[in-house]
Amino acid sequence: MLSIVNIKEENMNEHYNPEKSNNGGGYYQPTIEVDFNDGVQIIIEDTSCGEFGTRISVSMYDANHTYISGAIYGTMIDIYQWQSDFHRNLHGAYLDLIHEATCYGVLESEELSDMIDELESDE
Repeated sequence: MLSIVNIKEENMNEHYNPEKSNNGGGYYQPTIEVDFNDGVQIIIEDTSCGEFGTRISVSMYDANHTYISGAIYGTMIDIYQWQSDFHRNLHGAYLDLIHEATCYGVLESEELSDMIDELESDE
């Protein structure tokens, strides 16, 4: 059964200041490394900027540290530049555990396609 064996979280923003974290530049911007019992690792980099919006990058690596899948998305990025090659049928168990452990919902390819289709149908 798939499980998480380790979670490591570090703040990437050397200017982090909770008193300025809404729109003053002191945002908490974590890198979260999640290790699974099968050797897979998922790394989440959250470079969101408070009230200015979100920017999330997710990368998945196998036990040999070879890139498997990834996603880039958030309100600070034009939706037509969002990317995801995570698929529910291939990566769902990992993504569910990530969400439970970190509260990050990783954008799946199918979700992205649906969002773009909806935007284009509204135009």
